[in-house]
Amino acid sequence: MVAVVVGLNVAGWLMLAAAVGGHYRISFTEVFGFGTGILAYTLGMRHAFDADHIAAIDNTTRKLVQDGKRPLSVGFFFSLGHSTIVFVMALLLNFGIRALDQQVKNDSSGLHTATGVIGTVVSGGFLYLIALLNLVSVELLPASSCEAVIDRGGCVQTLA
Repeated sequence: MVAVVVGLNVAGWLMLAAAVGGHYRISFTEVFGFGTGILAYTLGMRHAFDADHIAAIDNTTRKLVQDGKRPLSVGFFFSLGHSTIVFVMALLLNFGIRALDQQVKNDSSGLHTATGVIGTVVSGGFLYLIALLNLVSVELLPASSCEAVIDRGGCVQTLA
């Protein structure tokens, strides 16, 4: 397992060096490319210790121990699967962005119109749903459980 982890790290840094040394120029120096690579690497290492990841690995390990199995490689396979999904999503995002380039640049494209309508409907619908849930929760709340009440003038009065 250690050899695979080291091999993947070496391969990643070699791919970064190939990309930065190649035709991907954003500035006159290569510092931007390596700086971005180092930032992505360190943010990825920090992301590895997020609570949801630790909990998923811990729960799986506990379940395997409870079942009498040896959970030696749970973290390894979790990280391998997670990084594979992230890599595939980044690759699909790259091709998706290239395919949508002209539609994003054109303010009168169908993409701008559709996403403007969809975004407004989703945001507004979510706000109406929250308002409805708040109304239902206030109506279901028994009056005796309140410690304060708002009078007609908008002032809060404490119940005695």
